[in-house]
Amino acid sequence: DCSDDSFDWTEGWNGKGQYLIAYQANAEELGYDCDCLMECDNNGSNFGATPVAHPILANVTLVGNGGSKQGVRLRAGTQVELYNAIIKGKGQPLTVETTETENALKDGTSKLEYVTISGTLDSKENIYTNEQFVATGNNTTNTNPILNNYYVGTVNGGKDLSADSFFSQTDFQGAVEEGNDWTAGWTKQSGSAAETEPEVLQGDVTADKTLAEGQTYYLTGEYTVKAGATLTIEPGVTIIAKHDDVVDYILVEQGAKINAEGTADAPIVMTSEKKEAGAWDGLHICGYAHTNNGTGSS
Repeated sequence: DCSDDSFDWTEGWNGKGQYLIAYQANAEELGYDCDCLMECDNNGSNFGATPVAHPILANVTLVGNGGSKQGVRLRAGTQVELYNAIIKGKGQPLTVETTETENALKDGTSKLEYVTISGTLDSKENIYTNEQFVATGNNTTNTNPILNNYYVGTVNGGKDLSADSFFSQTDFQGAVEEGNDWTAGWTKQSGSAAETEPEVLQGDVTADKTLAEGQTYYLTGEYTVKAGATLTIEPGVTIIAKHDDVVDYILVEQGAKINAEGTADAPIVMTSEKKEAGAWDGLHICGYAHTNNGTGSS
């Protein structure tokens, strides 16, 4: 229920990811029109800033809300390697912008392979075009794969990235195979929480804190893990942002730690009582990763 972008990177991000899902409900259901499925920048103020954003992503399913807005928007100098992806449900499913971003695609620094989109690629600078996207021989345009339960289903054919130990081997496009819905059970049914009133999370965490396995917690306002403290979240924990008039979020400061390890059978669930956008402000981790937004970034 996010009215902004489902995924968003900037400031030189160079991470990796596999099995990523975004699903946007339609505007009639939500009351607003969602923005991009994935908005991808290097640096909005300096397209050539270093380190240059260059994430590697595989097995991605992105389903838009049927509106005319953009799906995946590559711009502001970003580079990317995107493999085994399905992008559908947006009027402009895949857009490339800015000279730096399009040149990286044209010269092979960036790669789009085994990507299926429901329309065509839109090039703002006309450097990397839809014709070049299709010419790879493994990308597909104007194709709308049938998905069940919102995002379950794949397209045959994919790039094997398992030479990199981060990635598991696949031979399909998309994140969730039929018969192997690893997302099943990742939210709780109404009334399934403990009968006792859950503990409320609020304020500063100055000493090590553990959220116990299988328990439910309410979050109200800012919950900040201060430098020197560790927040441990055990499998099966549910954190519910309260229906209140403050912005609820978890912040892990530089010098603090978070140790959250859910499992497929006991995932860690973070959700909100309110359903409108902005009710839950998310988990913010302030680390020491490389950034191209200045040495004082935090």
